[in-house]
Amino acid sequence: MITRWFDLHAGALRVDAQNALQMNSFSRIFSDEAIAAADSAAFTLTIREGEPESAPDGATLIYAGPVFDEGDCRFTSHDGTQYLQFPDRVTLILAADKRHASITVAPGCEISAGQSVAMLVLHAAANATGQFLLHSAGVTMPGSDDLVVIFGQSGSGKTTTTLALCDAGFGLCSDDVMVFRVDADGVTAWGLPRNLKVHRKTAEMLDWVAPRLSGDWSDEDERRLLQADIADRIRIEPTGRRPVAGLFKLERSGRTESDVLALAATETLAALAADNMRIGKTGLVEGEIRQFSLLAAITRTLPTFRLCAGSDLSTIAPAVETAIAEDRQRRDVKAN
Repeated sequence: MITRWFDLHAGALRVDAQNALQMNSFSRIFSDEAIAAADSAAFTLTIREGEPESAPDGATLIYAGPVFDEGDCRFTSHDGTQYLQFPDRVTLILAADKRHASITVAPGCEISAGQSVAMLVLHAAANATGQFLLHSAGVTMPGSDDLVVIFGQSGSGKTTTTLALCDAGFGLCSDDVMVFRVDADGVTAWGLPRNLKVHRKTAEMLDWVAPRLSGDWSDEDERRLLQADIADRIRIEPTGRRPVAGLFKLERSGRTESDVLALAATETLAALAADNMRIGKTGLVEGEIRQFSLLAAITRTLPTFRLCAGSDLSTIAPAVETAIAEDRQRRDVKAN
């Protein structure tokens, strides 16, 4: 067996796999940033080759149907244990203790251990350390360690906006997944240090990006953008938890200039919940009520904005910086 440890910045994830190919999905997610063995694991995953298991008879069906680009699956629950099955390819079992998971992958189907299977493991591991995943991008403010978090549905332009902000002096943490924690110290987050997937339109809008792309165009009209290939142009932040300065809901304005408007906490919560909560045939999936309460906590705590991104990408950064500065000024006046 191969054992690797990954830092969750509130505990460690231990992954045991029979071979390097099985380990690849998690190495890619963390951009191969393994850590030295920890004293203990907050969450443990075991990956082995074999015939994928089926859920026990009588398991409650949560979802059955297609997953984009991955095929049909079944997601079920039995006595607190959850089963995600892609028939004849892979089965993920999330143990009822919320601290362990196992993946059984059929020979030649190692790639199936990635994508939805891997993300469910990360959701569980984050929950085991008192954290939660948010579909969002995160960048640090110029000259500061504070985070600006940008969220929006897939296709709203998070990667384009993230790269435009970083080219203007912000620091890159993640363009797609941030891991949040809410505690007595406030709201902090860190980004999964993954390489980026860039759409053809993004490459056309940012001329410095195209020469740095790797691989062929995918069926979704995307190519890889390795962090190592943009480190000469933008600041890549080391992975670690940082305070969050504000949440920005990304929208396309249809105008040239970008603008930032105040956004009600209730509207922010509704948008975050729609994009980050799972609903099955029987209602909310187990654990999603906790997710909703945490989403509510960050919308109560953090300033929330609507980022109306214009076609002139150079106007995004000044609009974001002005919004944060004005919010801080208002808070200082109120505090005094």
